[in-house]
Parts: sequence; structure tokens; C-alpha cells
Amino acid sequence: MDKNNVPYVLLNISDQVKIKSKKEEYQKFLSQTDDKKYHAFVEYLFGKNEVGEPFEKCLSMKNQISPEYFKMLTRKYSWELIKNKLNAMENKRDLLKKYTSFFRTLNDWCTR
Repeated sequence: MDKNNVPYVLLNISDQVKIKSKKEEYQKFLSQTDDKKYHAFVEYLFGKNEVGEPFEKCLSMKNQISPEYFKMLTRKYSWELIKNKLNAMENKRDLLKKYTSFFRTLNDWCTR
């Protein structure tokens, strides 16, 4: 079994449904662009990352990051900084209590 599939299997059914819904949303976004960096970003969100797990908290937020939003971020910040902030956001226990918009939160955290 591929290591990137293991965490998804371990998620409870409710979380699997949420992740599946977000995958569908991101599939629509992916069909709008051929930007390889954006495709890598989406793969990173869904488990091709250092931990091998989807970023459930980030994916649960409103205002997911479309190709246009991603371009806005990458014009201002490096990919390494974006990845570091994504990891920090996902690790924040009360992220979903304090923040609602994925794009706005990531943009704000990148300025810190």
C-alpha cells in the first residue's frame, strides 16, 4: 500500500467525506490551469507532504485557494515560506476557532 493512502484510510468516514468534497472542489480548480506549481500545491495539501497526510484543518476552511489566489501568494512569497506556514497553520490547535478564510489566513501568516 502506498504510504500516501494510509492516512486517508485511517480517517473516519465523516472526515473522508469532507476530504472527498474538497478534492472535487480542487479538481475544478485544477481544470482551470496548467500551472505546475499550483498542481504541486494541491498535491501537497492532499498528502504529498512531509507528514504524508492531508491538511484537514486548512481544507476545512472557507475560501479555498484557487489558481488566481495561488498566483497572488506566489508573487509575494516563496514556495518554501508558503509550505512552512501551511504546516504551522495545520499544527495550530485552535485554527478553525480563530480563522475562517484559508486564503486570507495563509496570506496573513506569510507576512509574519
